[in-house]
Amino acid sequence: MNDQARLFDVAEGERRSLEGMANASRADRVAVWRALADEWFYGELVDGEEIAADDLIAAVGVADTGANQNNVVGAWFNAKARAGELEYAGRARKSRRVARHVGMQRVWTVRR
Repeated sequence: MNDQARLFDVAEGERRSLEGMANASRADRVAVWRALADEWFYGELVDGEEIAADDLIAAVGVADTGANQNNVVGAWFNAKARAGELEYAGRARKSRRVARHVGMQRVWTVRR
């Protein structure tokens, strides 16, 4: 496979995505944040409620520091979706967080 073809390898992209999410989720430095996120998720939300990353961060804060501070947020959402506890609602909304510069974020539905 040439270098150009490697740039568009969907299987490799998926593998790297899963690896990155696993690394972000396992990081000791965000263990407290993950516990707070789960406490919010299981204690505050009800079946059918819609949430996005802004809601999680508003409830428990930013997960980490530095350039990759939000990686674990995406990993957390993906883990919940893979476990069947969140379902993509089929739409996105603009972030309210100034640091996100109104970037788009997925809307998720809680599934219990």
